[in-house]
Amino acid sequence: MSMLPDELWTRIMELGIQTKTLDHKNLCCLSITCRRLHRLAADDSLWSCFLLSDFPSSARDFNFLKNDDNSTSTVRDNNCSSSSAANVKFKSLYRIRYEKDREQKRLAHRRVVLRIESEIAERLRKIQEIELQTSVEKEKMNKAVAELLNVHKVRQASVALNVWQPEIIRGRQRQMIQQSNVPVDFRINALEMELSLCKQQIAGFDKALRVEKRRLDEAKEQLASVKYHPLQDFSSTSCQQNECMATTTRAALRFWLMAVITVVFIIIIIIGFLQFSPPSVSTSAGGSDDESDDPRVNTLLWCLRRKNIMPFPRGPFSSEEEESRAWYCRDIFRAMGYSYDFTGILPSDYLEALRLLHGKDQAAMDDHIRRLSLQQQRRNETLSRLRLYDSN
Repeated sequence: MSMLPDELWTRIMELGIQTKTLDHKNLCCLSITCRRLHRLAADDSLWSCFLLSDFPSSARDFNFLKNDDNSTSTVRDNNCSSSSAANVKFKSLYRIRYEKDREQKRLAHRRVVLRIESEIAERLRKIQEIELQTSVEKEKMNKAVAELLNVHKVRQASVALNVWQPEIIRGRQRQMIQQSNVPVDFRINALEMELSLCKQQIAGFDKALRVEKRRLDEAKEQLASVKYHPLQDFSSTSCQQNECMATTTRAALRFWLMAVITVVFIIIIIIGFLQFSPPSVSTSAGGSDDESDDPRVNTLLWCLRRKNIMPFPRGPFSSEEEESRAWYCRDIFRAMGYSYDFTGILPSDYLEALRLLHGKDQAAMDDHIRRLSLQQQRRNETLSRLRLYDSN
């Protein structure tokens, strides 16, 4: 940059201004890069060109700038201080004109926004009025329908007077007819016309409401396009994106929390099932001594252990304890598939079956229970025969 003279840099900037390549914003950006460009960018010829190109509407300003440009070119060679004063004047003039034009544009934009907002408010007011009128017409129509039904009842009552009826019903019908001052047919025609008019009014209001809503949507879209600002919209969009991300994060956390709770609940159920379920049958060589090849026997042994009946006691025990153990064993035998008649079997017989079960003699236990069941059946048959004999 230091290799080129000031005149060449000035000429370059003038060519940029003439070809519309360099505007006032770019010139200001160049002026803040270094002191030399700051001094060259403050030249009055450059800012006069900007004034002529950006604000050509005022002929008085044009003549003033032209005369001031000639005077400045003669003064530049003689006195540098006067040139700097002129530069300040040109830059100040351009700044004033630019700020004034920017304020006018801002006010014009504000007027447009206010006009559209007032239009939206007016549309909303009209929509409210139309909805109110529609509700009033609907109330009128409902009243007309109710009155028409009453008039039809009066007409039916007048027809029913020609037929014989009890005196109470006939008196009510006569009273109903006397209360109507206008002839029934005329009143029915008037109410039907009123109903048709209400329907027509409601249809017109609905059509006007649709038109106003469509115009309201158009005005809102126009207002959004007029109030559009890239930086403001970017900030609002970023805020909306942050809100969406926060909502998504909360939903994900809620989902995973419910998943963890469900898994823990399932694990608790499985643990409880394993604790309270009967042991599986082990057919390996190293199985327990109490296990059998029959799953029913294993389940029965497990149930007996749960009730502290197993291991089976060797010594004598009381009758109450014997009876409670026996009745519980009867229920377990029935639950395990022994479909015999256990009614009337003594507790000692059940305990004998338990002893056989504890001794792992499954066949003997089945034979013992079958024999007990046959004895019970024979006893029941004998009792039934005795009852039959006594009755005869």
